Amino acid sequence: PAEQAPSGPTLVVATNNGQSLVVRSGPGRSFPRITSLRPGTTVVVLEGPQAADGFNWVRIRAGDIEGWCVREALREQ
Repeated sequence: PAEQAPSGPTLVVATNNGQSLVVRSGPGRSFPRITSLRPGTTVVVLEGPQAADGFNWVRIRAGDIEGWCVREALREQ
């Protein structure tokens, strides 16, 4: 199958105090943690935002990782 083109903006992880950004399997804290991304990591937004748990969640891709994270922890490059 053909590689999917990015479908949204390219953003950068910009968490407070240099914390890693948790990536989950779905939009909300109840979904299992997949991984975490270091500040400065570039991500492509694929879907969202969806509101859950007091945050806006977006589905992102970073390299070969796809999952959901809090939109408020991302900023434009």
